[in-house]
Amino acid sequence: MYQNHTYILKPELRRVLWPLFVYTFINMVSSFKPQDAKQFFDLNKNLFLPEHTEDVRALEPISLPEHVQANSTAKLYRTNKYRLVLSNPAFSNLMQFLESKQKEGGSD
Repeated sequence: MYQNHTYILKPELRRVLWPLFVYTFINMVSSFKPQDAKQFFDLNKNLFLPEHTEDVRALEPISLPEHVQANSTAKLYRTNKYRLVLSNPAFSNLMQFLESKQKEGGSD
């Protein structure tokens, strides 16, 4: 039952990936991890094409904390909350998943 339920919610839960990608990338660059940030960006950017092509192109040249400050797209994400509406079942599944993985995560 759990797998079938999650499968039905999968398209809804996929919407969480875009803001997670953007904020993770911006945080990595801001934390002076340019090589890790570039590798992360390059490995994952294609997941968001063509839906977010303009933002992907705008964020791609960012490699230094100064770029995060100067880039209008990065500034837009940094200064505004990304609003994402999930149904109760999707939100519950996401929270359950995150709580089950809490011990696997790192502090970085």
